[in-house]
Amino acid sequence: MIKINKKKIIFLFLFGFILSLSSIVWNNPKKNTRYFEIDPTNHDNSTFNNIMLKNSKISGKIHILNNWSATRSIGICTGNGTYSEPYVIENLEIDAGGSGSCIFIENSNDYFIIENCTLYNSGANHLDAGIRLNVVSNGLLINNNCSSNVNGITMIYCNNNTIVRNDANFNSRYGILVEYCYNNQIFGNIINHNSQNGLSLHSCNFNNISENIINYNDYQGIILSSSQNNIFLRNNINYNIREGLSFFSCNYNEIKGNNINDNSDAIIFFFCNFNNISKNNATYSYAYGIRLLISDNNIISGNHINNNEYGCDLHNSNYNVISGNSIDNNNNYGIFIENCSYNMISENIANNNILSGIDVFSSDFNTILNNTIDNNYWYGIRLLGSSNNNILGNNLDTNQYYGVLLDFCSNNSIMENTMIGNTYGITVRQSLNNIASGNIIYNNDYGIRLTESAYNTITRNIINSNTYGIYLRETDSNIIYFNNFINNINTIMSIDSTNTWNSHLKIVYTYNGNNYTNYLGNYYDIYTGVDANNDGIGDVQFNIDGEFDLCPLMVSIEDYIIIEMVDSPDSEQLIIPWGEIILYTILFGGPVIITVVAIILLIRQRSRDDLLRI
Repeated sequence: MIKINKKKIIFLFLFGFILSLSSIVWNNPKKNTRYFEIDPTNHDNSTFNNIMLKNSKISGKIHILNNWSATRSIGICTGNGTYSEPYVIENLEIDAGGSGSCIFIENSNDYFIIENCTLYNSGANHLDAGIRLNVVSNGLLINNNCSSNVNGITMIYCNNNTIVRNDANFNSRYGILVEYCYNNQIFGNIINHNSQNGLSLHSCNFNNISENIINYNDYQGIILSSSQNNIFLRNNINYNIREGLSFFSCNYNEIKGNNINDNSDAIIFFFCNFNNISKNNATYSYAYGIRLLISDNNIISGNHINNNEYGCDLHNSNYNVISGNSIDNNNNYGIFIENCSYNMISENIANNNILSGIDVFSSDFNTILNNTIDNNYWYGIRLLGSSNNNILGNNLDTNQYYGVLLDFCSNNSIMENTMIGNTYGITVRQSLNNIASGNIIYNNDYGIRLTESAYNTITRNIINSNTYGIYLRETDSNIIYFNNFINNINTIMSIDSTNTWNSHLKIVYTYNGNNYTNYLGNYYDIYTGVDANNDGIGDVQFNIDGEFDLCPLMVSIEDYIIIEMVDSPDSEQLIIPWGEIILYTILFGGPVIITVVAIILLIRQRSRDDLLRI
């Protein structure tokens, strides 16, 4: 019995000694930060212990340069690099120890997968990352956690890779950094709480960035520069301190179906052309919903741009289309353009904005078409210092003050709009040579209001049930004819004004089945004159606060069919407002007629200096 106990004691002593040595080996901290350089030209440099890799939770850093055969031979990965059997690195946890990248792959065209790895604590170099790829193709990064690095994932000069369902959070620079890369897929990743941008792309083309969650980053959610033909689809980009999506010098990109909420700005473009921004939710931004700066030929369509400080904003940007958007409940304006030309703003809903539905400043040759612009606090549409714009076919109802306001404007047309329940239906202030034609102006305090304005043309409007049908103050040389004034409390108020209340040119028209040629005035439901020759024109002039409509209509304008305007001898000395020239060409002009009529009427106009003298 005594001999047996001695053997047991010796055995337990040896076993404990072995366990203590084992503990020292497996817990050696140097092992966790060892840099395993794989050099395909010298396999002896690869000193990785395959048994340790398979059994240790925390592995050493991996660097694969140009050739995977050495990596495979020592057991870092499986597979043979083909499409059907790619190299696979999986289920590793790598602490880079504050230097280099956890996994660094260079100059590789082989098919590979990095899957289910936890990669952290990469070095201080601005390109270091949990996973860093340089000149790499055909990789799949899936279900990795690349958090608490310099960058979560870095890709430089990489093509045809897929980055899917990875976490890239709490990195000191970018969640994912991509430069000079083509044809990559980045989708389904979570990219949150990074100290700079969530996703940064520079000089990248034909990439697809879809269905990522990119939240709470300290700079932009996504920033794109000098890049073309990329797709950004159905990403959730929220609560980033700067812009949700920021683009600089980028063309032909598609931004569609993204949710971009609670960022400083939702989407901003600077020096960007031919991009398509559609069906995004750009809401609750501290500043701008969608903003274009010096950007041309872009399409902004079908977006919800709501509850921002400013809705959709364009500066020095031309030939853009803003169409079919919902732009509601913004704290300032719905749509704002400044120093912009040849833009189309159509089919939008711009309601309940605090300042205005649409604001146009110092901008020319734009079209505002078929928009619904209701319940804005100050202005439905405001033009300031702007020329040659068309406001056509819009609904402008129950705006607190102005349906349409022109201020210091010239040569604009306001045609076929509906204005109901505003304080002012149309206001023209200190403006020249504008047209208001074919509008329905109903139940406003002031139907049309002109102050300190000249050479404007007001025709074919239905002015119904307003407190004042038309109000004029210190206005001269405007022409007002062929309008309906019906059921207004005060049909006309004219103060210190001298205007013309019938057409300058004779008009060929049909009335009660017969053709006549004459000047045409307006229809007033309070007119009590007679029409002895039954030509539809009253025989007695209509008195307007000391002015006169010489040719008042007997019935509403719908009962007259206008055939053409004619130049007659007795109109030889008339001064034709520029607004009427535009209107004639709109109503009656083919290309030849437009040219001829314009030349004839221009010859008869007084000099430009006289036109501008009010």
